[in-house]
Amino acid sequence: MWLDPRAATEAADATPPEEAQAFIQTGSNACTACPLRSFCTGGAVMAANRGFWTSAANSSQPHRCLNADACSSSAAGLSHNLTATASGMEERVQRSDISAPLLACQQAWYATQPPGAGVTAQYNTVGANTTGLCFLWSAPPASASAGVVEYTALQCAEGYAGNLCATCLEGRYLTNDFQCNDCLGVAPSAGLGGLSFLTTVSVILYTVWTTFREDYSRNDVKVRASEKLKMLITHIQYLIIITRINVGWPSIILRSQAALGSITGAGTMLAFSPTCLFPGTDSAQQARISLSAAFVMPLGAALLVMCIWSLRYIFFNQARLRRHSGRLRRPAGFSPLPSMTSLGATGSGSLGVRQSSDAEQALPPAPSQLPLDIGPQLTGRGSGASGASRVRPQSGSYAYASIASGGSGASRGSSAARKRLSSILSVRTSLSRLASHGRRLVLRSDTPHAAMVQMDQRLSLPIQTLVVLLVISFVLYPWLAATSLSMFACLRLDSGEGPDAAYQLASWPRGYFLRNMNQACYQGEHLSFYVPLGAVCVALFCILPPAAVYATMAAYNAERKRVEAQRLASQPQQRSGFARELDYDKLVLGFLFSRYSDEHNYFEAVMQVEALALVIVDVFGRAMPPYQQALLLLAVMLGIAAVNMGISPLRTRLLGLMEFSSLIVLSLTITLGLFFTDTGGGAETVVDSQAATDAIGIIIMVLNIGLILIFVGLIAHPTAQRRFPGASLHLRRSMAKLQSALAALVAKRDQTGQEAEALEGEAQAGAAAELPAEGKSESEEKGADLDLEGGVAYSGAASLQPGGRGLAPSGPERAGPSSMSAQQPLEGEF
Repeated sequence: MWLDPRAATEAADATPPEEAQAFIQTGSNACTACPLRSFCTGGAVMAANRGFWTSAANSSQPHRCLNADACSSSAAGLSHNLTATASGMEERVQRSDISAPLLACQQAWYATQPPGAGVTAQYNTVGANTTGLCFLWSAPPASASAGVVEYTALQCAEGYAGNLCATCLEGRYLTNDFQCNDCLGVAPSAGLGGLSFLTTVSVILYTVWTTFREDYSRNDVKVRASEKLKMLITHIQYLIIITRINVGWPSIILRSQAALGSITGAGTMLAFSPTCLFPGTDSAQQARISLSAAFVMPLGAALLVMCIWSLRYIFFNQARLRRHSGRLRRPAGFSPLPSMTSLGATGSGSLGVRQSSDAEQALPPAPSQLPLDIGPQLTGRGSGASGASRVRPQSGSYAYASIASGGSGASRGSSAARKRLSSILSVRTSLSRLASHGRRLVLRSDTPHAAMVQMDQRLSLPIQTLVVLLVISFVLYPWLAATSLSMFACLRLDSGEGPDAAYQLASWPRGYFLRNMNQACYQGEHLSFYVPLGAVCVALFCILPPAAVYATMAAYNAERKRVEAQRLASQPQQRSGFARELDYDKLVLGFLFSRYSDEHNYFEAVMQVEALALVIVDVFGRAMPPYQQALLLLAVMLGIAAVNMGISPLRTRLLGLMEFSSLIVLSLTITLGLFFTDTGGGAETVVDSQAATDAIGIIIMVLNIGLILIFVGLIAHPTAQRRFPGASLHLRRSMAKLQSALAALVAKRDQTGQEAEALEGEAQAGAAAELPAEGKSESEEKGADLDLEGGVAYSGAASLQPGGRGLAPSGPERAGPSSMSAQQPLEGEF
């Protein structure tokens, strides 16, 4: 790379030899080797290879792009001459990694002295009709000529722009792996966003419901459904973090990651992005919108779940439902109507109505006086005052009649009034059935000692929402932590050092904001908006959740020790009260430590710290090459496995197997992902075969989806046993038959092997007995007649015993009562 210091070609021709020699020496001192990951054609022409980016045309510091496909220049839009030059260069060089359009642009610029004079003159001559001229710098404004191409923009593929081509133009949105995808429009984006939000709410709500329907005071339960569900969610969280590394995953893995992320609140569903809801935004506005959505969607889902829980507390309070489940006695003289308090309307017991006179009962009741719940009356399970009849369906509608003792009432009014009354009764009956179904669902799902029942009896609604928030934080913690830390994620580009420091235009020492690579870190908007917000969010979403879990468990352990000490110091008849106090704390807080042993009940906080370590590598490791980030993530994953396997905090073997299999599959996923990334050794280090890429992708999907399905089966198995006992019994019998068949095959194989060994032993013994006598040596004959005192006389022939315990004499003869064992080695044998 060398720029001729002489002004023009004519001056070079007229230069004396002595002065030309001086120029050559000056030029040789200025020439340097072509930088790595660049291609130089001679002179000042130097361009970064595909997948790399430079801050200026004459900068000698190429940087690896966060998305290699984004830094892929195209000749589209260039003039015919530049396009022909680029095509000829690709044919001549025969290299697929060079950026031929960039080289053609530089050659045209440096073809004249001073550089760019010819391009500028051509633009000034043609003016607004210019098409395809390439300017290395000092390009005219876009409004002056639509056909001018700027070199920095030429480095990026269509739709990409900014430093490292890591920002998107209007009409596109930026993904987690720095891809710019086309927006689908406002309406489809809103629909996908709503679907993603509802799936997140459903997962959180199911997790909360499953957690608090368990009875944590029971010690006979091996593994609860909520504990297995946490294992499944943890695996999905780790898998999403791993696949966010930009190692060139196949599209099927990226689509699966997007779907799982939208379910757990980690990302957006496929083609949805909140920035698409606001067309015409630049990179700075897109960064603010995406950051806001990353907080609003999971926090909104959490808020909605807490609102649903509050409604459950008001209308389906477990303690209130159980008080009104039929165990209360009603005062005499009252005719029971269906209780509105069963829906949580009041807490004073069942409503009663005064028995009316015959004349009053003969009139149809007003709509405001109709019973809300007449389901028991319709089914014949309700009871009324003496002589009262039940409501029964008639001709598609329900007639309401009341028969007093000794007389009957007739419905009065016109036919229209009766139809209107029938319609009102039908609507109320439907609502009553729905409410009854909800009550039956709640009452059927819980035991009297479930955490939900104990919380309703002992905790107020504000305290319950805080406890529910702890469960929600388990699902949303990694993603809120990642969003909080991303506000401090910066990437430094040019070093600002060396002989060409003046040409390095991206040399801000604190780097550039990864959410908007055009924004310098700790400067301007980043310093005034993102840094203060990030500090608050890191404290709330990164530090507070594990600290709160650890503080809660520390207080629980201290209280448990105090109560235990008081129990031991109390009288024997008083110790049961202390045991009930411990059971209450275990019922309410058991979801935090039920899957761990007593000495490691704090380990939930450690699990959150481990997730935070993976998130830190995911967020700040983006400044590293992808393969280095993958190796660092693999090292953290192995460290987590070492800690969890070494401490062994889980209380059951099944949970330990689930965690071990999850960590193994995740580690294999990272290892197989290294096949897709360039480790710096060229094309030989990357899988370039589509068949091989698809095969590796299928292996990764089979491992992870298979493990997820196994976890789902483990969660659903107890419920399936209760709901479908016949199918469960048939499955158990089938499994028993299969096990019996397998055991029979193994036993038959072992028997066959033993028979073969016995036959082989007999054959060897027979062969040894038929040896010719003349084949024996003189020493063997003497040894056969030799009689050791208290020992065994050997015939000289040995055979392998079927037991496989070594050589033994084929025909030992006892010479005394204290004979040596045939299987005992002789002295000097070893």
